[in-house]
Amino acid sequence: MPSCLPFKAASKMTAYKCTILIICIHMHIWRKQAVVQHDKIQAKSVDAEALRGHVALKGFFNICREWRCSQEEMMQMLGGVSRSTLAKYQKLPYIKLSRDTLERISYLLGIYKSLRVMYPTAERANRRIRLVSSEMPFSGVSALDFMARGSMKHLIQARRYFDAKRGWA
Repeated sequence: MPSCLPFKAASKMTAYKCTILIICIHMHIWRKQAVVQHDKIQAKSVDAEALRGHVALKGFFNICREWRCSQEEMMQMLGGVSRSTLAKYQKLPYIKLSRDTLERISYLLGIYKSLRVMYPTAERANRRIRLVSSEMPFSGVSALDFMARGSMKHLIQARRYFDAKRGWA
């Protein structure tokens, strides 16, 4: 007979209860371990999202520094965020960004890459973003002014334009 109790079980019923007690204790421990494991996985996921946000913001602000973007242009390209949100982002926090913000930054990274592929020097690539263009979709404004209108549509059109220019249609 199992000796789970401080005294020896005298009957089959007590042995049965003792076995059930042991099983319940093990189930409780396993359940607790599963919850802890789940919490660890969730924490890693949150950390990965925060890291992704940090890296995206770092890339965004590096590009904006090269392009000499104003605070207003940066706010608009991020979707019309407030000055306080932009100031918070400029501290490069480890923060989970919205899908919209990540998508906007992704378009800007693609535009940056296309310009760097098309032009031999960073200076020429950075000058091109401010060059007034009569071509569609810009129609008399610079690519940066066009993108700083704040709409996702403008970022998409600018990305398509520069991808097509470099031969990625």
